[in-house]
Amino acid sequence: MLPDAIKAKFKDSIIRGQYNLLLGSGVCLDSVNGRGEKLRSANTLRVELCTLLGLPDSISLSKASAMLNAQQREEHLVTRYSKCKPGPSLQNLPRYVWRRLFTFNIDNVLEALYRASKHRKQELRSYNYSSQFEPTPHRDLLQVVHLHGWVGDADVDFVFSVNEYARNMSTNNIWMHMLSEILPTEPFIIAGTSLGEPDLEYYLSFRNESTPQRGRGPSLLIEPYPTAATEFDCKRFGLVLVKADFGTFLHWLRQEIPAPPSIWELIVPDVNQLFAEAPLSVDQLAFFTDFECVAATEKPLARTPSPFLYGREPQWSEIDSHVDINRPDIEILLKHIEDIYDCDSISDDLPRLILVLDEAGTGKTTTIKRVAHQFAALGRPVFAAHTVSRIDVKAATAVLSRLKSKCLLLVDGFADHVHQIAELLDDPTLANKLIVIASERSYRREHVEVILGEEPRTVYELSELGLVELKQIMQRYQDFGLVANPRAVKNPDDFARRLKGESIAVVVCRILNDFKPLDAIVDSLWTASKPEDRYCYLIVAISQHCYTSGLRYSMLQSIAGRGEPIGRLFDQSAPLRLAYNVKDEEFVVTLSSIVGERTLLRCQLNQKQLLFDAFVGLAVVLAPHVNRKAIQRRSPEARLAGRLFDADKIVKPMLGDQAEAFYINVQKQWEWNSRYWEQRALLISDTNIEVSLSYARHAVAIEEHPHSLTTLGKLILRSMDASPAMRDQYYDEALNVLSTAIEMEKNDSRVTVHPSALLLNGTVRYIDSGGTLNHDQQRSVGGVMRHVNHHRFLNDPGIRANFDRLSSRLLWNL
Repeated sequence: MLPDAIKAKFKDSIIRGQYNLLLGSGVCLDSVNGRGEKLRSANTLRVELCTLLGLPDSISLSKASAMLNAQQREEHLVTRYSKCKPGPSLQNLPRYVWRRLFTFNIDNVLEALYRASKHRKQELRSYNYSSQFEPTPHRDLLQVVHLHGWVGDADVDFVFSVNEYARNMSTNNIWMHMLSEILPTEPFIIAGTSLGEPDLEYYLSFRNESTPQRGRGPSLLIEPYPTAATEFDCKRFGLVLVKADFGTFLHWLRQEIPAPPSIWELIVPDVNQLFAEAPLSVDQLAFFTDFECVAATEKPLARTPSPFLYGREPQWSEIDSHVDINRPDIEILLKHIEDIYDCDSISDDLPRLILVLDEAGTGKTTTIKRVAHQFAALGRPVFAAHTVSRIDVKAATAVLSRLKSKCLLLVDGFADHVHQIAELLDDPTLANKLIVIASERSYRREHVEVILGEEPRTVYELSELGLVELKQIMQRYQDFGLVANPRAVKNPDDFARRLKGESIAVVVCRILNDFKPLDAIVDSLWTASKPEDRYCYLIVAISQHCYTSGLRYSMLQSIAGRGEPIGRLFDQSAPLRLAYNVKDEEFVVTLSSIVGERTLLRCQLNQKQLLFDAFVGLAVVLAPHVNRKAIQRRSPEARLAGRLFDADKIVKPMLGDQAEAFYINVQKQWEWNSRYWEQRALLISDTNIEVSLSYARHAVAIEEHPHSLTTLGKLILRSMDASPAMRDQYYDEALNVLSTAIEMEKNDSRVTVHPSALLLNGTVRYIDSGGTLNHDQQRSVGGVMRHVNHHRFLNDPGIRANFDRLSSRLLWNL
């Protein structure tokens, strides 16, 4: 049924659960409704409605259905497509793991199919086109999206016309937007609908033969009666035509893959020997969705250079084959971990968290992976975080607490998971189970320390590359034939000395580019790139700077547009080259992080308008994917957007005097979001405190959250300093606002130092300016001081100074 040339890739993608489905009415023609009647196709329904209403049979389904009265709509649409029993042609569908399922059908056949199937690999979650967007769930759940409406949500209008589609798209209907975004790039099986259908044609208009992401199975059109036009369109859209009905195709699939793996078999490794008591299956499934078990295998060094040698972070297979070099830091960190492992009790002298904190391009990721690999080689359990979403703390606790011994958790990009790791470290049931080695870029240090509070930790900075390490690197690149400079080939030690003082990422970049200075390399790569490629690269560089996982491939293709397939940016010939994230290949990063960072710096100086346009383009493409539910789940898009809007760390440093214009340009897409107004308030707080305070109040009005309350409290205290006449009023309001933020954090079990630090400092400023605390205010401040003491925030010199002043002057009995 499929040519041998593509069958292997197709089967591999099916087994991995990478395929999406897009189904029309043709897949349900042997299914019956609650009356025992076979379901009508869209065209048969149209003709019947025209007859019922006395209309010419040329009238569209959209117009005919719109003319139905309430009783007719209930009988001919809702009842006729309800209480369905799936036909035999669909019975094999639940046996396989699917990525997502979109349907043009209004019936409940799929729901009945999955509910009754004893062989289903996933549980179904149904959504109408009007339903609130939810991020793609864990793989044991399958989203089915009814694009035309659904009898299970019959109060919402059915959608049958192109005009109705256009109207829904113009209101930014997220499910329709999502399909138009992923259909060009991800593998799909399309069945039961004709390519000539206007709605399908609309979605396919975003796709051509070059937009699909490489390395995945082909997209298929299942069509039993194709025409010459069908074959032409398949070539145009990059679809493989399968001449069969959907039931026959599924029967063939069952013969080709009779026993597809379950979600459990795809995700959970065989590690029962690690546990004193086996964790629940549901907990293991969630845990191993977030973490991978590191198996310290040894492999021979490959004969051909891997992406790691061009600057990408290493995959475990590259660590297994020792493509990296030996560094003194590895033994130091490993010895520290072994000391913790051998210690029978918790000790502040041996903190369980080791954080490698350094600049981009210093080799943090490779170093901690090598350390973890060597620790695993000693027979100790090692788990590496590989999710780009929020870690399931409850499942992690349930699994880790049942281990026979301590384990090592590896967390690269620590700032993205610091909340959850802090919760795990605070859990007393894991006190003698957990050691964490993590890495993060230096510029995220403040964020990490705020979240960690006084959690004991060892902060480690990697040592500068010595001559021995530089010689190792030169030899490695010579062995792979990647040193093009003839003088360097003849005198590698001399050239190694020239690289002294550079980070490992810069060293690699210079070796690959004739040893030119890094800025000259970046300039030459920029000049050699096409303008449209520069824009896409810049979008990814911004994304990766904000959020280490980068940007979803389908979103980048959406930004580039159908006429500019982004696959070429992954070619070795691309000057500004991209790579897939090693944790999740749906996400795109720069091949060399140091080139990405220097490109951002270059654009801040010389390409300000392009950088501004990239910021706006990124914010706009993220907007449909972020809502309150996505924020609560800490989806990758929500996290990226949160960082992108950070006024102090991102927007102001990068955009300078165009920073406010950025917020104004994306207000339409983001004005619903409290963080948008919170960050906009902070941006102008030094120049217009009155408007800034209004923005902060608006943020709290949208959502009363510890972050927005803390920002509001901060700006109220600034207003207090600027307006002596309203000093008492402003202080009392700030005290109430910040106390509320502190209480909300306690209730959410996510206590940070920010609101407490602001309140103590503001109280000192208030008293110094002549203010006097009344009895209620003294009691409130005293409660905050007890809170600060309880959470061990007093190691911070600023907090300690303010705490001591207040204790000695007012509240010495606390």
